Amino acid sequence: MSDFFSDSDRDILDALVEHRVATAAHLSALLEIPERTVRYRLSGLRSKGYVRAVRPPADKGSAPDHWCPTRKADSWSKGERSPQGGDKAAPSTTFVEHSAAITALYVALRAALGLQVIEWIREAAAAEEFAWRGRRRKIVPDAFVVVADNDCECRAFVEIDLGSMSLTRLSQKLSGYAAYYAALAWADTHPFPPVLLLMTTSESRAEAAIRRFEQRWAQAQRHLHSSPYVAEETSVPEIAACAGARNSDEAVKEPVWLSSGGSDGLHLTDLLRPAWDRWSEQERARRELEERREQLRSELAANPERCREEIQQSGASRHFEALAEVFDDNGRIALTILLQGREAMVPTERTAFTFFSRRLAWTRRGALTAKENPEPPSEDERRVAQNLAADYLDRQKRYVARLWARHSDCRATMKAIEHLDDDKLLRADEIDRLPVLVAAHRNEASDLRARQRAYVSWREQAVERERERRRALARLVFDRAGAASALDLERLSYCRGCRQIVVPREPDLKGAVPPECSFCSLRTQTPLAEAVAEGFVRPDENRFWAVCHPPVPAWVTEEAARPLARSADPHEEW
Repeated sequence: MSDFFSDSDRDILDALVEHRVATAAHLSALLEIPERTVRYRLSGLRSKGYVRAVRPPADKGSAPDHWCPTRKADSWSKGERSPQGGDKAAPSTTFVEHSAAITALYVALRAALGLQVIEWIREAAAAEEFAWRGRRRKIVPDAFVVVADNDCECRAFVEIDLGSMSLTRLSQKLSGYAAYYAALAWADTHPFPPVLLLMTTSESRAEAAIRRFEQRWAQAQRHLHSSPYVAEETSVPEIAACAGARNSDEAVKEPVWLSSGGSDGLHLTDLLRPAWDRWSEQERARRELEERREQLRSELAANPERCREEIQQSGASRHFEALAEVFDDNGRIALTILLQGREAMVPTERTAFTFFSRRLAWTRRGALTAKENPEPPSEDERRVAQNLAADYLDRQKRYVARLWARHSDCRATMKAIEHLDDDKLLRADEIDRLPVLVAAHRNEASDLRARQRAYVSWREQAVERERERRRALARLVFDRAGAASALDLERLSYCRGCRQIVVPREPDLKGAVPPECSFCSLRTQTPLAEAVAEGFVRPDENRFWAVCHPPVPAWVTEEAARPLARSADPHEEW
């Protein structure tokens, strides 16, 4: 670049590029350079083609020059070469006046006693998109500002209306803000909803704008309750208006603001602070709640039994059970059994429960729950889960072996033995159901014995009747055992599912209907002769039949040989 700039020239150009339109008075206040010096520097920059002056009309007298950057200035600010050809067309007076009013507000905020401008974003850069009722919407404030007022940081959207906008167009803009607040779109960018400040040209126009916004807000609330896209309640947003669009100093310093609800005579800080104060109080309450939750989390992590009780009482057990899905079947079942338990934990269980303790979280309503995206289990956690599964497997084997010692012909007990012999854990509900199944087996076995006694009595009579029908010599050589066996092969059968002999009830002795199993009540059975041939049934020492149960593993007989406890309750024996 052939032009040589002073530091003042560079500062002036930077300010103009940032704010787009400014008067010499604005630049003097922003840069703390005498206004006379600013005018002189602007004159030199204009001669080099970096700035241009526009003088909008004034109600009285003449307006000061309003300075704008040229294409050459924009290229300089970006570090690019100067553009070829002439400059773009002169901006309209409406644009110049509006942009200058935005700059004037920034200058007034910078100069206000007790306020510090922390952030200032203009127009397109301050735009925010959001979803509302299934489509995309956008707000484009004239400025977004964050100012510090003593110990608080206040946020606001600013709209400046110089009277050139129709009330219909203004209502459309306000409708966008109402939807923005109702959709909670501010939560994506801001810690709390910024205040909406509308600066216009008259008090009547300010009052009309407030009324229009209240109407649009009421409409947004109706859509809020019927829309599938937004499901949360929202508080009424803060909006205020004043007639200071052409007098920013008065708007910033004087009690000229009117707020929603009819309050007037308010200072700017009266409008900005409440949103911060509410948010600060909410944050304080949130921090206190988080501290209490963290304290409770630490207490629960240190006390597994209390932690398990809290999980069960909160109704979140299924969420924690889902965490165990990352383990193999035995690990998953072992951790689920541990989570469902109510007895005092042994050391192995306490160690394994840390898997759940490290993944505690809270719902939005403050209830205990599991983390949504928990970290994968560590190698140590996998190892303790395996140890817990091995411990539970050993305890289940001991318990089932003791049940077998009392009820060796119970099908449920045999199935449990087969399952455990494959080193597979039984679920908690399967273990808890075993005593019920054993009790049912006792009742069914009692029914089978009653049938057997009735059948044997009937069989003896039938054999005797058969013998009496023979001649005297034939009666002497009559084979009672053979006749009884023939009747058994005709009348009895074998249930493969229950592994039990099926004996008919007394009404069925005539053979009109197939007998039903005492245990499963099915009538489709295997003939006794076939079961004997296959080795499922054998004659017993009481001239009846006995089921040939398959051998059980050694761990069953070894445990069964030990003295049995009085109770078979699972909570006492395993």
